[in-house]
Amino acid sequence: MKTPTKKRKQKRDQKIYAELLKLKALPGSMPTACELAVAKKYGVSRSTIYNIAKRIGGISKLASV
Repeated sequence: MKTPTKKRKQKRDQKIYAELLKLKALPGSMPTACELAVAKKYGVSRSTIYNIAKRIGGISKLASV
């Protein structure tokens, strides 16, 4: 059973990950710039973005985009 806080965090993380994938899929996009833009928008660090990607989709999937 997930607590309301865990549910909110999971929902936020999924939004962050989806937005990151969307930005990285654009032609000519730079991965670091995409991570910085998403981190700034959601008020988290790049390492948090990295951990979210690792937890939700795996780094290999993120690197292949």
